[in-house]
Amino acid sequence: MKKTRKLESNYAGQRDTSCRGFLSDALCRRIRAIHATLGETDGGDLASWRKGFFEDDAPKREVALWENIACIYAEFVQGRTLSRRKKRDVVMILRDASYEGVSAARETKLWEITRAEADEVIRLWLSCQ
Repeated sequence: MKKTRKLESNYAGQRDTSCRGFLSDALCRRIRAIHATLGETDGGDLASWRKGFFEDDAPKREVALWENIACIYAEFVQGRTLSRRKKRDVVMILRDASYEGVSAARETKLWEITRAEADEVIRLWLSCQ
């Protein structure tokens, strides 16, 4: 059975005028919540994240996929002290699993995270599928 995880957002009910004309306020709030969780791992600013989702063929689907990645990431890193590079490894494993499947995630080049930690991330991802 698929576990449902929800990305916590401090932006519920707030209007996001920076997306006006591009994406809905609701979608922009969701992107802001994803960025608040994952932005530290790649150094990209919120505007570049919005642009990336806007340019996607199916932004709603893509946002939902990245919300799932952000939720699993937040669950994994909670209570752990991880370097930025380790956090980046976690996101890359989750990205590869989400786009290409578990076998690709197991082949993700790891910089600092251990294979045991990577397997734990994959188990978390699988529990959400």
